[in-house]
Amino acid sequence: MRKKLLPLLEKEFNPAAIEHIAGLAARAREQAAFVEHLSRQLFERLVVLDGNVARIGIAELLNPLKFAEA
Repeated sequence: MRKKLLPLLEKEFNPAAIEHIAGLAARAREQAAFVEHLSRQLFERLVVLDGNVARIGIAELLNPLKFAEA
């Protein structure tokens, strides 16, 4: 793919295609890191570990970020 498709995209469609794809990849990595960090924090705050059992309250499950009720 890198040897055929990327040069074709660059030549036929947009000379900056590689830069745009690299930018998208960087944003995807940032978003993945954010989601990982957020999920870790939510797990630590909301999940109760009891031996081999993990529990989370239904209210926390339905509204983990404590958004205002509509």
